[in-house]
Amino acid sequence: MSSKQKTIKPFTIHHLLFTLRLLFTVYHGKQKTDHRKRTVNGKLKTVKATSGFTVVELTIATAVFAAVLLVGLVSFLGVGKVYYKGVSLTQTQAVAQQILTQLTADIQFAPTIVTAKATGDGSSQFLCLGNIRYTFNLYQKVDLADHDNQSKFGLLRDSLPGSTGCNSPFGDGAVSLNNPTELLGNKMRLAKLNLTPAKDAAGGNVTDLWNLDVKVAYGDDDVLTNPGVENVTCDANLTSTQFCSVNSQTTTVSRGL
Repeated sequence: MSSKQKTIKPFTIHHLLFTLRLLFTVYHGKQKTDHRKRTVNGKLKTVKATSGFTVVELTIATAVFAAVLLVGLVSFLGVGKVYYKGVSLTQTQAVAQQILTQLTADIQFAPTIVTAKATGDGSSQFLCLGNIRYTFNLYQKVDLADHDNQSKFGLLRDSLPGSTGCNSPFGDGAVSLNNPTELLGNKMRLAKLNLTPAKDAAGGNVTDLWNLDVKVAYGDDDVLTNPGVENVTCDANLTSTQFCSVNSQTTTVSRGL
């Protein structure tokens, strides 16, 4: 036993014209007919023929159809903007969280901690958590298509060989980077990386307790406000804010746990 499946035909401008004609007919009364002389079976007779669509009806139908398409296009673009904004927020938050997690683990198992200081050439900074070294360029946008381990990087993590101590990767007495890993994604920049001892009520340092602050920004310079400082934000006045995101992560870590 077979069943026939009905196919739903798409709504076209032709259907819109008929709908408008029906509305006009209901509003104005009976539809006008066109009386024409035609030859039927060899005899000239008067027949009734429904008149075609007028120019006014065609114009109105076209305008309504264009308005519907415009509303659909605006809605589609709005959904796309929300989608890309969500992607930017999610990716930036994920990277910031991964950096915080990696730093937290390294702090917990570090026998010694050396807080951030300038590299030998002064172009970047570095810190050491045991034999794990982090070298970073604050506010430097990462471009993975044009990336190196000298100046065009964001946040690099590598392992110091042997017992070399916490030496700078650049400048005099440098210990070169050892297969470093870039922790930032494309078009991301490190806006903050602060590792400071936690304070007690009297203002003194708490032994083996550290405050860690990480801030990551995503986007080109033209979609960011103050891209070269710590308080970088997305420019809310632009229509392209879906391609911008800033995420901050903060935690307190106990060394030795």
